[in-house]
Amino acid sequence: GTGVLGRLCDVLNNKGYNCQPITIEDANAATIGVPGSAVEPLFVSAYGSSEFNPGYNDTSFDPRPYIDQINEANELQSSLFGETWSQRLAKSLSDNQVLVESLSSTQLGEQFPDTDFSNKIKAVATLIASRKNRGTDRDVFYVSLGGWDNHANLKTALALQFQDLNSALTSFYKEMINQNMWNDVTIVTVSDFARTLTANSGDGSDHAWGGNYPIMGGRIKGGLIHGEYPSDITTSGPYNIGRGRLIPTLSWESILHSVLQDMGVETEIEMDYCLPNRIQTGTRMFAKSELFQDT
Repeated sequence: GTGVLGRLCDVLNNKGYNCQPITIEDANAATIGVPGSAVEPLFVSAYGSSEFNPGYNDTSFDPRPYIDQINEANELQSSLFGETWSQRLAKSLSDNQVLVESLSSTQLGEQFPDTDFSNKIKAVATLIASRKNRGTDRDVFYVSLGGWDNHANLKTALALQFQDLNSALTSFYKEMINQNMWNDVTIVTVSDFARTLTANSGDGSDHAWGGNYPIMGGRIKGGLIHGEYPSDITTSGPYNIGRGRLIPTLSWESILHSVLQDMGVETEIEMDYCLPNRIQTGTRMFAKSELFQDT
């Protein structure tokens, strides 16, 4: 399947931009575009890129010229599987060379905490700083942070998670200021589910539906809450389906609609391609002007 970030890059690249989908550590369908023509997503480690080492036991043999020679060469015994494998290998080597050359010459001015998530965010900041060397004018990143499924001891676990999240985003914000890029960056948080408003027997919460999704960036109209607070959150409320599982009144497409407009998606056809379910949600789609300040 394809994902919204991959489809966004499909649209932007067709419009003449150089848009690269990138995922840090975790492969995800969000960065995949239409098969066969989309720009392949880059999979980047949070701990830097290691240069491909062709040597084995200190031998001088370098297979790369031969890999380039046999890539896409057709023989009687050739197969789709073999050709796909060969193309992926050649592209991986090419991507590795570009990343190593770009990132090795990129230095950040801000110190990041030494945590897994912070290292992921640091990798994003480094890739943003290397955008000219990589030849891109639009990048989209997928970064994940787990550990929110707190069925027990929610208060303690949540406080630690917030500290990790806040320290990483604070360093990222300062680094983007240093790079003069904060006005060109938008961070959107999403989750596959929310939490019940009532506790369980383990001082935790369980899976729910409607939740809150912060968005931040240099041109975001901050300090605003989009959507309406439920008029009744009791068990008899119209949106409460049990234990504080609230039916959402906005979809994640509602916010992404404005973000995609800001990235360069202009027509209804382009938007329908990026967000194929936006009409079916029946929810309001926010316009760019409602979330973003004029430049």
